[in-house]
Amino acid sequence: MTHAGRNDPCPCGSGRKFKHCCAVTPASSTSSLASLENMALQLYARGQIEPAEALCRQLLQMDVKHVQALILLGSMALNAGRFAQAAQWMQQALQGHTPKPGKILLALAMAQQGMGKKELAVDNYLKAIQADADLVDAHFHYAGLMLEQGRMDVAEASYRQILQRQSTHLSAHINLAAVLKRGHRSLEALPYLQKAVDLKPEDAILHRNLGLVCQEQGRLLEAEKSYREALRLCPDDAVAISYLLFCLNYRFDWTPAQRLEEAVYWGRRIIEQVSPPHGFNEMNLYPSRLRVGLVSGDLRRHPVGYFLENLLRSMQHSQLEIFAYYSFDVEDELTKRLRQYCHSWVIIDAMSDEQAAQRIRQDGIHILIDLAGHTPHNRLPLFASRPAPVQITWLGYFATTGLPTMDYILVDKHISPPEEEGHFSEQRFWLPDTYRCFMPPAEDIQVNELPALQSGDLTFGCFNNLSKLNDPVLRLWGQILREMPRARLLLKSWQLGTSAQKDEFMARLTAQGVDSCRVELQASSGYLDYLQSYHEVDIALDPFPYTGGTVSIEGLWMGVPVLTLRGHDMLSRSGENLLQNLNMPEWIAEHEQDYLRRALSWSGRMAELVQLRRNLRHRLLESPLCDGPRFARQWELALCEIWRRFVEKSQRTSPANGEGA
Repeated sequence: MTHAGRNDPCPCGSGRKFKHCCAVTPASSTSSLASLENMALQLYARGQIEPAEALCRQLLQMDVKHVQALILLGSMALNAGRFAQAAQWMQQALQGHTPKPGKILLALAMAQQGMGKKELAVDNYLKAIQADADLVDAHFHYAGLMLEQGRMDVAEASYRQILQRQSTHLSAHINLAAVLKRGHRSLEALPYLQKAVDLKPEDAILHRNLGLVCQEQGRLLEAEKSYREALRLCPDDAVAISYLLFCLNYRFDWTPAQRLEEAVYWGRRIIEQVSPPHGFNEMNLYPSRLRVGLVSGDLRRHPVGYFLENLLRSMQHSQLEIFAYYSFDVEDELTKRLRQYCHSWVIIDAMSDEQAAQRIRQDGIHILIDLAGHTPHNRLPLFASRPAPVQITWLGYFATTGLPTMDYILVDKHISPPEEEGHFSEQRFWLPDTYRCFMPPAEDIQVNELPALQSGDLTFGCFNNLSKLNDPVLRLWGQILREMPRARLLLKSWQLGTSAQKDEFMARLTAQGVDSCRVELQASSGYLDYLQSYHEVDIALDPFPYTGGTVSIEGLWMGVPVLTLRGHDMLSRSGENLLQNLNMPEWIAEHEQDYLRRALSWSGRMAELVQLRRNLRHRLLESPLCDGPRFARQWELALCEIWRRFVEKSQRTSPANGEGA
């Protein structure tokens, strides 16, 4: 910037000549310097950046170490995103005499962070805090860098420091809650998210996140209330829609008809947000190989990944080309294995729905399959625009999507009997044996002998999400323990990671008549340790109506039979799917009293349990539940039949046949 001449207009904006306004000479008094500094500060405060910068440079002509001028120039450069320049000004300011360098160090650290020099930034944030512990912004930016480095404990401490000094700091409440939730400490996160909602009640995302934490703690009515408030504030929030519909699956007092009605209502809302579907007039209806797209955020160590691997690795000689569209940013060893089985692998996590849909259309996908339903990281709005002529939902969700553009859902006769109608907006297509096929764990772990032989009585267990353990479930399990005075109950879940969470859940058990002295609560652990925990369990108890899936089949692989309650929809029939395919109908109870009777009956049949435990893994591996090649053939035939139906319908309704499109 050029300096004002004596006869130029004064940069302060007064309209007077510079020599009659802000001009000073080396002989000017200290009071004149102070007046000029004050004028620069006022201009800066009013947003008149260029005049303020000109005055600061004039100050530096008279005093090259004028600290306030250097700070102002650094602040203006920082706000303009000129980080290198800002860092230079702030470093010069630090060389001058300043009794309180905290804010200068803070600005320097922010400039260095903007330049990507994060190690230097961390160092100077800490120096700023040491100089002035009440610098909330220094704590906040430092905590953010600690989050990036995965140092959750340090970030948590910093956010708590902020809230001690400024209890209404919205972002600190939000971020502290996120840190706690990431560490499976949702109970501790709850009050911070609630405070954030109180501070900004019009923020739909805050209500949505509060609902998610409530849901994780089994506070389903509170969660539903938060989701509905989020949707009142933002009716087109597809994420909140999915959160709500997923949460309703845990409600034991809802009927399948109610769930369907709710899903269809919100499915239409999702459809209303997208452009009308494109036509497929130029698509070859008789390709040499069908192109099948899989859309999922769970192509990793996740139940979807575990079930998908056995299918994909068994399709190497298939007539299908598999295109994967991965909607998450986390990859692991399973991700790498799944990728090698696919013809194409596209990461769509950062793509908009429109961009992802365009890519799928460019790839010429014939059948697009959703593997998520309304679970996290789904891309259902993508399906709303129909980027493929045939769209199917399968595997990752136990209920209807409610989307009018979702054509089919893949099921089997056990998970959704043909006579059980009115549960889906999609058309059901039945696979012959099972709608899913499990990939046995690679971990080298053997089935142990029945624990009851050593303990003297049965240990029941459940390793499911605690949100599935509603009051009727706990009451029934409490009755089992009362009828079997020496039996124990082992519960294991990621929601039991802290003593506070264990205490709260133990209070729930006691309220439902469960003897807490005979219950052991364990936190989640690594996968191998999780599997080894089945060495302590004789019989797994399935919750209801939201029954176990992956947890149950992993227990079966470890030799632990599961007692389930016959359901009335797909959500509540997961246990039946497993047990019918193992030819174990005696483990399916008809009603709650029958569940109790069957559980009690095993206390005097130890020899049968011993034999069952020894043979159960082999029985599972020989069943359709683990027969990858068999399942792959059935799955491929199903997709070919679905495509045949589409072609037949297309020809029947084509204009060439005198019918409307």
